[in-house]
Amino acid sequence: MKNKAVILLSVGFLVLLALVVYLATSRPVRTVQELSQAQFLAKFQSNLIGQLQISYPPEPPLYVQQVCGTFYDSDAGGHLLQENGAPKDVPFQASVRIPDDLMRQFLANTNIKVSIVTLNPAVQKAKDVFSLGK
Repeated sequence: MKNKAVILLSVGFLVLLALVVYLATSRPVRTVQELSQAQFLAKFQSNLIGQLQISYPPEPPLYVQQVCGTFYDSDAGGHLLQENGAPKDVPFQASVRIPDDLMRQFLANTNIKVSIVTLNPAVQKAKDVFSLGK
């Protein structure tokens, strides 16, 4: 009786493990494109940014802000690429300096869904303590 329980438990664990591996490998992987400051600004000026998430406050010593979001993919002619009848969006991330006038442009642009993320004060304090040790 005890051996049957061990075998049943082992088989159940193996089935669960196989299911987890299958689910992890069957999902399509979306790569995140790293953009430079110039690439990010060019996409913004071309109205290709769809969503934008800005981490606040900026990180010293260069006071860059971590941004991520999606931009609409386009061909060499500047035409938006379509995927399933909608513009194809590509996830991105970038470390950029955002002056106040550029931040006002982001917030005033109604074509971009902008969100600003701030760290919890306790997490920010811990981050500051650990960055001082570097």
